Amino acid sequence: MICCTACGEKNDENAAFCQKCGSPLGKSTCSNCKESVPIGAKFCPNCGTGLN
Repeated sequence: MICCTACGEKNDENAAFCQKCGSPLGKSTCSNCKESVPIGAKFCPNCGTGLN
């Protein structure tokens, strides 16, 4: 199970979006250092690059 960071709803491991609030689930990639970052993060926790 994946918990939504926006609303806390438990979702199936393969879900791309929260079944309760529609927020994206999972991770994205930093455009600068290519590290995996949580969806919705404003800055990369590895290099500090601002994310959109």
